[in-house]
Amino acid sequence: MDLKADYRGELAQRARVFLNYTQKEMAALFGLSLRSWQDKEQNTNRVSVSETYMLLLLLNEHPDYQLLPRIDDVKTPAQHAAKIAVELAQCLTERVPLPTKVVELENALNAAILAFREDFVADMDQGQGDLSPLAVLSKELEKARNQIISLESDNSKLRAELSKKAC
Repeated sequence: MDLKADYRGELAQRARVFLNYTQKEMAALFGLSLRSWQDKEQNTNRVSVSETYMLLLLLNEHPDYQLLPRIDDVKTPAQHAAKIAVELAQCLTERVPLPTKVVELENALNAAILAFREDFVADMDQGQGDLSPLAVLSKELEKARNQIISLESDNSKLRAELSKKAC
């Protein structure tokens, strides 16, 4: 697991606050003395890997619960935007998110979305597949023409009926 030792003490404290437990209650939950639990929160005593996993389970942050895949290699603008979105979501779920970091990630996400949009529009302008603007518009134009012809024939029928009734 990639957790640093200084993070584990903060994790223990965060789990205790999340559960609204006192240090004494958390110590009893883990089968430790109060002093031993306090040392774990202050990083004097090491939080073991199994305790770390248990704390993550208590916080509903266990690595197996992660629904979004971790995006390591950014290959496309869409993947880059997704990676920044995941980072922003993780930043916002911290106990005290830093506003400067949130603003920085928001700006980066907006820039990544703009890059994705430009890449998407460039692909569309090149006419790749049936989704090219020209193909889509020509199909829509054909549908509109057929609908106009149908409406004109209905209109002529209605005019003929109206002229018969007027006579």
